[in-house]
Amino acid sequence: MYMVTTFVFFCLGGVEALMMRLQLGTPNNTLVSPETYNQLFTMHGTTMIFLFVVPMMAGLANYFRAADDRRARHGLSAPERAVLLAALGGRDRLLRLALLEPAGSRLDQLRAALQRDLLHRAAARTHGST
Repeated sequence: MYMVTTFVFFCLGGVEALMMRLQLGTPNNTLVSPETYNQLFTMHGTTMIFLFVVPMMAGLANYFRAADDRRARHGLSAPERAVLLAALGGRDRLLRLALLEPAGSRLDQLRAALQRDLLHRAAARTHGST
């Protein structure tokens, strides 16, 4: 939304710049008066900074933040998973399973897997000690 709206102001700033360029194109041009030229110069700067650059930066920030949020919802990327799994070297099966599960939060999956493992170990100790 920001980026679409700022494009309109970018075009308006371009028209203002074009008017100034046309005025300066030939000596003693009377396309616009000196007072109007000064107003165009001021309005061009105001339009480009406050109506294009600042909102465009906000729009780009929202766009990239949304991309980070989408990435965070999906957990680790495939290369990140491969590096982490290679670093684990097969030693921690529960963490590997939590990372490879496609659905749900990675932290929730890891927590559930660790709880199952703790319950299994507690049950094994109880049955093994009696």
